[in-house]
Amino acid sequence: SLGGGTGKNIFFDELVGKRLIGEDYYLSVADNAEIYATFNGMLKSKLIVNVEEADGKDNHSNVNQLKSAITKKKMSVNEKGINQYNVQDLATYFLSTNTRNAVPAGLANRRFAPFDVDKSFRGNEQYFKNLIGAINDPDIVWAYYQYLKTYKTYSSPFEFQKNIPNTSALRDMT
Repeated sequence: SLGGGTGKNIFFDELVGKRLIGEDYYLSVADNAEIYATFNGMLKSKLIVNVEEADGKDNHSNVNQLKSAITKKKMSVNEKGINQYNVQDLATYFLSTNTRNAVPAGLANRRFAPFDVDKSFRGNEQYFKNLIGAINDPDIVWAYYQYLKTYKTYSSPFEFQKNIPNTSALRDMT
């Protein structure tokens, strides 16, 4: 959704990255061009990659590389001064943006599930103070983790492709 200040990065950086899976397995990049860079060592061993302020220009011009990053099982790691090598790739990508059409989610879409973030708490200082307080409470984080463990996930990419939610954000992008 256009605008900002809806707490997208608080969820990923503070809850997911720092408390649920840990910073060794989480990466947040401020410029999505970084996921298309020649040297990609920062992406290895990550379970979740959050692309802040995802830019449609970069994503549309690198669409095949983006689609491959989402679905591939192995990645070729290219670090400076080291021969390339392959590792298992378990990363799930989340792209956060305040712009429309940040990814190529057209009629043949089978990789993207876009959602709008609720803007009703934008600028609500007390809400965000309470949210950070909850994120810093180990009991609440534990309870949320327990909830996530019971949450049904898709058993295969094919199952996900058949069940992509038809959200207003997806319809708008399409």
